[in-house]
This record gives sequence, C-alpha cells and structure tokens, in this order.
Amino acid sequence: MVRREKAVVLNAKDNVATALTDLEAETSLELDVGAEPLTVKLTAAVP
Repeated sequence: MVRREKAVVLNAKDNVATALTDLEAETSLELDVGAEPLTVKLTAAVP
C-alpha cells in the first residue's frame, strides 16, 4: 500500500502544514502531528 501525502507538518509545535500539491476547498487531510493524528478540513483552496 502506497500512502501519498498531500501535506506535511514540519514542526509539531507550529500550527502550519506545507501543501505538497494543489488542494481544493473542503478537502479533508489527516496529518501526523507529533504522536497524534490530526484531521483538518480546508475552508479555502491552496493553489
């Protein structure tokens, strides 16, 4: 199984993720933040 990341969190202490591809509004992402997974839903597109 290949897991293709759409965004990454570089520092778990920040509230910033870096998009690795264009993302549409309303996209849900599961991000690894430290030991806890975090699900976020975009309110705006990230071109």
